[in-house]
Parts: sequence; C-alpha cells; structure tokens
Amino acid sequence: MAQAPPRRILRRLAPALAIAAMGCLASPAFAVDRVYWGNYNGNKLSFAALNDSGGADLTITGTTVSQPQGVAIDAAAGKIYWAQYSPSKIRVANLNGTGGGDLPTGTATVSGPTGLAIDPAGGRIYWANNSNPNSISYANLDGSGGANLPTPGAMVVLPDGVAVDHAAGKIYWTNYFPISTISWARLDGTGGGDLTITGPAKPSQPSGLAIDATAGKLYWADAGRISYVNVNGGVAADLVTTGATVSGPDGVAIDPLAGRIYWANFGGAGKISFANRNGTGGRDLITGAATTNGASYPVLLEAPRPAGAPTITGAGSKLTCSAGTWAPDIVESFLYRAPRTFAYRWSRNGIPLTGPSGNVLNATSAGEYQCEVGAVNQVGVARQTSAARAVFTIGKAKRNKRKGTAALPVTMPDAGTVLLGGKAIVPTSAVVGSLGTISLTVAAKGKAKKKLNRKGKVKVTVQVTFKPNVGAASSRTTTVKLVKKRH
Repeated sequence: MAQAPPRRILRRLAPALAIAAMGCLASPAFAVDRVYWGNYNGNKLSFAALNDSGGADLTITGTTVSQPQGVAIDAAAGKIYWAQYSPSKIRVANLNGTGGGDLPTGTATVSGPTGLAIDPAGGRIYWANNSNPNSISYANLDGSGGANLPTPGAMVVLPDGVAVDHAAGKIYWTNYFPISTISWARLDGTGGGDLTITGPAKPSQPSGLAIDATAGKLYWADAGRISYVNVNGGVAADLVTTGATVSGPDGVAIDPLAGRIYWANFGGAGKISFANRNGTGGRDLITGAATTNGASYPVLLEAPRPAGAPTITGAGSKLTCSAGTWAPDIVESFLYRAPRTFAYRWSRNGIPLTGPSGNVLNATSAGEYQCEVGAVNQVGVARQTSAARAVFTIGKAKRNKRKGTAALPVTMPDAGTVLLGGKAIVPTSAVVGSLGTISLTVAAKGKAKKKLNRKGKVKVTVQVTFKPNVGAASSRTTTVKLVKKRH
C-alpha cells in the first residue's frame, strides 16, 4: 500500500508543536450556541461560542482525553462522546465535564477510531476504524455492547469520519487514502456501495463529512478545500471559502438554518472556520482561550428550537400542560439541539402565578389560564406558551325549599355561553358578556321530580359547560341536593 500523506503521519505521531496563545476573551456564557471539537495534539476537548464571545477547554473528570479523533453529543441525555485514537477507546462524559468513563463496546472493533456519529433514535453511536482492521463499528448507547456493521459492496480503506442519516437508514464515511472516495452502508447491515463522484473537486484526501438533507448535499473536508456533491453522487464542486482558513481541514458540521458550513483546521494555527453555503465566503471563528492544537471533527450544540406550542388538557380544575414539540437534532449535520429538561410556568389572566412550577395545576379560581414551557439544554433555553384555557368555578347551591329548586352560582372567566344539563334536570343556558358570576336554576324533572315531590328531597347530578366566544369549551359536573317542603 502506498505511504499515507504527510498530514496523516503528523496526526499519528502527534508532535509537540508550539501553538501561539489566543487572545484572552471571556468564556461564552450560558445561553450561547457553541461549536465543540477535539484536539488530537492538544489532548483536549474544547468549545467556542458561535457569536464570537470566546471559548474554553472542557474540564473532564473521571477519565482522560488522549488524541481525540471525533466528537458527538447527545443533547437530550446531556452527554458528550469522543473517539480516542490511542489508546483506542470510545469515551463519554456529562456535557459539564463530570462523570467521564469508557463506553462498553462489546465485540466491536476499536482500532484507531476516527470520526464519531451518534444516532439517539437508533440507540447507537458509530465510528470508523482507521487502523487495522479497517471497519465501521458501533456501540449501543445503553452500554450493552456493540459490534461491527456489515458493509458488503462498500469500500472501507483508511476510513476517516462517519455521518449517520437515520431517516435514510444509512451511514456514510470517507476513505482517506490511497483510494479516496466516499462510501455508504445501510444501518440494517444489508450492505452498501461507493458514491460515483466526478469532476475536478472529486475526493483526493477526504477527512470527515456531513450531510445537508434539506438541500440534498453531502459536504466533506479535503486537502486544502471544502467540497460537496449530491448525496447520491455526481459532479462535485468546491465551497467558496474566501476569508476563512483552510489548512488541513478535518471534519465538517452544518447549520442548515444559518446556511453555514463549519470545519476544524488540523494544520497551521488550528482555526475553527466557517463559510456560507450560498458561496459568499466565510471567516475564522474567535475561539478565545480554547485549545486549537490538531483541531478536528467539529460539532454544533444549539439551544432548543420551538416547533409547536404546548397544549392544556384536563377536566374541571385539574389542568395538565404538555411539553410542546421541539425541533429534533440534525444528527447527519452534526447539529444537536434537543431539550434536556423542561420547566413550566403558569399564568392566570396574563398574570404569572407564584408557587406552582410543574406541568399539572389545580385551578381553583375562574380565569384564562396559560402555561409557558421552557426547554433547557447545556447552552440555552427556549420558551413556548400555550393558548388560553378558560376555567370556570361552581359555588355552593342555594336551595329554594318552597319551589324545590336551587340557584347554582357559576363564576365565568370571560364572555361566552354557559349551559346547565343533566339526565334528571331541566336544561337551561345563559349568555355572559365578561368575567363574573351568574346563577343557574337547578330544577328536577322526570323520576327525580317525582321522588322530590314524594320524599321532599332528591340528589341530582348536573353538568355545567362553558363555551367561550374564543377558545375550547370545558365542562364540570357536580351534585346538587334539592329540598322541597311538603305542606
């Protein structure tokens, strides 16, 4: 086999290259989207804010970081994973750096793991084995072990970087050298193939890739350039990177909404850079105090993104607020944004309630209730608010013993129609124009009325329904005792 190119040798030897100190910028604060990467030569995991407010190294406890060659994040679980080239391990820690350790990999090959791709929906994490034997392997996220993925029909020669497209049921990887190409396999183990890529921008030393599924493009880092092609192959092109450093790029990540392609520069001064997808060039990110020594395989962690407001359900005074829906991770692009936890806040008639903080509320007063849900992950919080839910209250019935009826006070939260019904009572209704209390007459009928006349008392079940002029109707039931004096 031909000798590997110099950059690959540099990576494996990990020389102690002196790196100039970066500017002393403040570390990014909470609620700032970040890019994370591994430092193969610096033996660090680092991050920087996407808004240029600086960066820092992640302090890992419980294990060590040695020659990291691939990073992945499980935002919902609050975990960061990295592929450790030597000694060959797949390691994991909490996103705050605590609780580090080795992920059990079972019978899976772990030999110079290079590149890491997580598939939370599939419960797996994948990597490429860049040392002998070359293979694509995976481990289960629950710690129950792993195996090698069958890849018949696909080339696996010095694989360097992987990307999982869960929706398509495929994993892609770059073959670095000597036959530079991009290959794929099905996640179900039924094999795969190699992409046919042509043109001057076809792969020459591809090192890491990511997929923009919305645009149907596959991007990869190559020798001195960032290139792309349709996900099914075709004529490749180079991304315009004017203004950004491109020095031994190693790994790419995509923010489809922002239209940016990020990469780590393994060589030179070790910059983290990006370019705009629309061809208008890019620049280097300000990384502050973060290590950039043999930087590789960037991944993006962003605050949760709203995708659908929460809803309030429940009968009577017991209200339950859903979590709402939130945009999922885009794992094939190495963009993670899933919520880790949820926080709930209730309001009545637009005024926040003090005390209750869970997703269930006992609404004891009439009014328009809303719940606000805050979705939180390591870098930020996003909020969504439900539509208003009208809640009415039923007071104590006042009996009219002479008539054998009762006046039932109902406090309404807003304008609408209130209806009184039940199998044993005479139905009635009233229209209300605003918040206030009205009295509805409860009068027995049928067998209940006969019993009332015969025994002088009867219990009836009544259902009160409020139909607001705006919003959903709600109902409550109560029992009323009717008493009638007999002469």
